[in-house]
Amino acid sequence: MSSPSAAPSRTLAYRPDIDGLRALAVLPVMGFHAGFAAFAGGFVGVDVFFVVSGYLVTRLILGEGEHFSLVRFYERRARRILPALFVVLAASLAAAWWWFLPADLLAFSQSLAAVLGLSSNLYFWRTALDYFARPTDLVPLLHTWSLAVEEQYYLLFPLGVMVLRRLAPGAIGPTFAALALASLALAHWGTTRAPMAAFFLLPTRGWELLLGAWLAWRHDTSPAPFAATTSAGARDLLAGAGLALIAAAVVLYGPDTRFPGLAALVPTVGTALVIAFAGPQTVVGRALSHRALVGLGLISYSAYLWHQPLLAFARYDAATPLSTTALLGLLGLSLVLAALTWRVVEQPWRDRARIPRRRLVGASLGAGAMLAAASVAGITTGGATFRYAGIDRALVTGEHGGSAYVVARFDARRGAAFAPGDPRPKILVIGDSFGQDLVNALHEGGWLERVQLSTRYVAHYCGNLHLPLEAFTTRPADYDLTRCPPTLPVTDDTLRARMAEADAIWLASMWQPWQVPLLPRSLDAIRAVTGGRPVVVFGPKSFGTFRLRDLLGRTLAERAALRWPVAPGTAAVTSDLRAALPPELFVDTQALLCGGDVTTCRLFAPDGALLSYDGAHLTPDGARYAGAQLLTAPALAAWR
Repeated sequence: MSSPSAAPSRTLAYRPDIDGLRALAVLPVMGFHAGFAAFAGGFVGVDVFFVVSGYLVTRLILGEGEHFSLVRFYERRARRILPALFVVLAASLAAAWWWFLPADLLAFSQSLAAVLGLSSNLYFWRTALDYFARPTDLVPLLHTWSLAVEEQYYLLFPLGVMVLRRLAPGAIGPTFAALALASLALAHWGTTRAPMAAFFLLPTRGWELLLGAWLAWRHDTSPAPFAATTSAGARDLLAGAGLALIAAAVVLYGPDTRFPGLAALVPTVGTALVIAFAGPQTVVGRALSHRALVGLGLISYSAYLWHQPLLAFARYDAATPLSTTALLGLLGLSLVLAALTWRVVEQPWRDRARIPRRRLVGASLGAGAMLAAASVAGITTGGATFRYAGIDRALVTGEHGGSAYVVARFDARRGAAFAPGDPRPKILVIGDSFGQDLVNALHEGGWLERVQLSTRYVAHYCGNLHLPLEAFTTRPADYDLTRCPPTLPVTDDTLRARMAEADAIWLASMWQPWQVPLLPRSLDAIRAVTGGRPVVVFGPKSFGTFRLRDLLGRTLAERAALRWPVAPGTAAVTSDLRAALPPELFVDTQALLCGGDVTTCRLFAPDGALLSYDGAHLTPDGARYAGAQLLTAPALAAWR
């Protein structure tokens, strides 16, 4: 993360304890991105950095008083931010061109352009990237969103301080406080209404930087305003409480925490307490000033830059999840590279005597232009598809659909009414993403010309069961009680009315083992609503875990013959479903798509078309193949 140089200056006395605090901020972030359970809330390290940065930068601005210069300010920011950032971006760019397939290189190039435009937080928000979702493990530049937030803040903040200093100097502190409270209120509102926007955007993150700015204002207007009026024991107690708050957030928070709303007060207030009350005279201050912590704090910015790309590229090239040893090795490598970058890049470029302003500007513009040109090349060539030829090029550039394809037709028919004058059979499909796949298979196979279709979505973890919650006697202990009751079919009167109109109910889900024993009773409940009309259950499917790059270099004949190991749980659940349901009510989706071998599945249709893009969901070609295979299912004979 960015922050001013830690070197002593006329306007800001050096505090080694704040470098120690930086160390305690970067380690949880690294642990979180590595996926260690002990650091489930490690993302709050970014919030610690925000408060620290807001404090130190504001002290520099206020300390210069009327002599403050925007040119000098942005020169300091450039010296601090750009050299190390450009080195990491260049290394990431080279790795992406070497390792990434076209779609991933295209996305990387777009994110690189956003980083150079100080807008990567906007990019990741607009691409609807969930910071806590598994695919983010493979995004090398995801962590740069926080740099964008800071730089957007510092494009506006100094100008605002200059205006306030000229027009209403007495309103500087109250303005910081008022803006911080407004930003916090917006963040809290946004965590439930627009969570990704709240997480990534400046208006909902600015309060954290402003909290640090307010602390700096207090120090500027009243020397040692906190420590001077507090006993040594109380200062240690308050600073220790600050560290405890940060640690509590790291340990207790996780992906389900609504953030950055009121929950973000825990690590940020903790950081403010440490800044306000720690110092060389306190036990906490002396502990944070330990040589090891200070050293790690000095390289924390470079460590923050290096760790995410290293983790992302290593995961991208791994066929299986990285071991704990490998993850620790990568984090250790991040620290080694950070130390080298700090020594060889950061320190020289911060020295105005060694590198004057003109050279800094020229080098920055040149490096930025070269990175921008590479970004444009990656975008305009569709991720450098020219690197591939023949059927491999067709595979990496093919239309594999993705999640947008999976959901579109299903969502377009959610709750759709059946036309009373239409003689075609009325089919109601209820399910999760496997239900969405079913609708695509029906479309690609021409089924939708013969039937009317309405859909209802039920998340797989909720149980596609027409039963009250208290009947879910076999549900696991971690069943999501907070999210599932509103989606239960039995509570939806509109759905019950649609069920009564349908000629058949088709249930398609990623069935879980606990749901299977409840299915017979659920089917009886559905038939009670429909007057005994048919209910068909579609089993789950799995194509196994694979990477697209694993499939390159194979001939059409080899693709047609290729079979891949599937998730073992799919076969077990399918077997349980087959035992629990009469054959006329059950469609064995796995057998239709994969054949009789329950341990493997084909990845390509006989014509060489890829069936699944992620090992679970269908491509358009896969849906077309599935639609044809459904014609052979005995349970669907009445609708062929």
